[in-house]
Amino acid sequence: MAVQAGEPCPKCGRVIDWVERRVVNGHVYVYAAHVSVVNGKKKITKCYLGPDRYTYATKTHSDMGMELKGMAYEAGGPGSRLTDYINGLASKLGAEVESGALDLE
Repeated sequence: MAVQAGEPCPKCGRVIDWVERRVVNGHVYVYAAHVSVVNGKKKITKCYLGPDRYTYATKTHSDMGMELKGMAYEAGGPGSRLTDYINGLASKLGAEVESGALDLE
């Protein structure tokens, strides 16, 4: 689950007013937008949350059973990506042990 408007920004902690996705050369990059009023004028700031998917890095780590994700996927709270990574690795290791492909001795 990715970050959404109304949630705290995983980068700066401010409330997200909207989430913006930019497509560049087929890759999607995620930004959290914040609106504030400074001297009576609206000011928009954006925090870069990283790519939607780490395409190359995920390909090079596919044997580990992990899909690498950007900061936009910290919606479950700090460390939710880490939990996903650990669960993916545990599933992969469990399957390897059951199939006998991983020798524990």
